[in-house]
Amino acid sequence: MMNNAINRHRVDNSPLRVPAHVHMSPRDAERLGLKDQDRIEVATERHTRRILFRDVLVRVSSDCRLELHLDRDEGASAGLHSGDCVMLNKVSAPRSRTPSRIAARVL
Repeated sequence: MMNNAINRHRVDNSPLRVPAHVHMSPRDAERLGLKDQDRIEVATERHTRRILFRDVLVRVSSDCRLELHLDRDEGASAGLHSGDCVMLNKVSAPRSRTPSRIAARVL
């Protein structure tokens, strides 16, 4: 059983998958030209082949710092570890020549 302030969920031997998302402060969101609920792409830098996560949700809150949250399997399959850097791009805008870089946190 999982409890939080809003919902109560029953989990019967089922894995939970939290969709990939990026937390950021309003200041970071403004600097990056993003807003709450935007969708972005996140790419790894660690491989000779680029690994791209699409449709990553942006969550903006004054209580947050700039972090990418992936589930453990996604992070492992991309070879990411907590503190690794990734690139992010706004989906609806032309790609920047210098993508923003953020620290990845694998949950």
